[in-house]
Amino acid sequence: QAGARIAVGDIKEDPADFALWKNAKEGEPAWETPWGSGRPGWHIECSAMCLHELGESIDIHGGGNDLIFPHHENEIAQSESFTGKPFARYWMHNGMLQLSGEKMSKSIGNLVTIKEFLADHEGDVMRMLVLNGNYRSPLAFTDESIAAAENGLKRLKSAFRPATAKSAGADTEAARRSPQRSPRPKTLGALRPNPRQTRRTRRHHRRWQRGLKLAVGIVF
Repeated sequence: QAGARIAVGDIKEDPADFALWKNAKEGEPAWETPWGSGRPGWHIECSAMCLHELGESIDIHGGGNDLIFPHHENEIAQSESFTGKPFARYWMHNGMLQLSGEKMSKSIGNLVTIKEFLADHEGDVMRMLVLNGNYRSPLAFTDESIAAAENGLKRLKSAFRPATAKSAGADTEAARRSPQRSPRPKTLGALRPNPRQTRRTRRHHRRWQRGLKLAVGIVF
């Protein structure tokens, strides 16, 4: 929506216009051009990089859902006007990572880096945390959500550890102590009615959480 971010001024011929080139400002890089000293606008930077590195059309373009407007809409407008070809075949917009109800952002200063996270948790915990949600939805980064991911990961590892030990021909003390022995007929039977449901889950990314719960339900 025009005017949602910056007030519509007299310099625009149309409210939907956006800047391709910006006037030079003190302390910023600038180049001399027939239109005066300045620099590329934010949107044209990405179109130029895509055109140079990937070609006139690309298969998949990703980004946060906070970039749909104005950035990605403007990328499409300027790229397709220049090439006359579709800019991107598919768009994937992910939800924001939230900390204490706010978007995790460098500008706000509420970042938790991957390096900091891995100092206290293994990488699979982060993977489990992400898989528990839908990629298009906001992801709450809280002590509770991290603990839930850790517990789910421990349960999966506990279930598969005996099977892994047996497949390697190992009869270790850990495998003997485990309450989960080799797959029982009841466990194997749980796999039989589920292929159709599993395929349906893969087709609908919004139901990924159901697929993960299905996997956990099979091993427990």
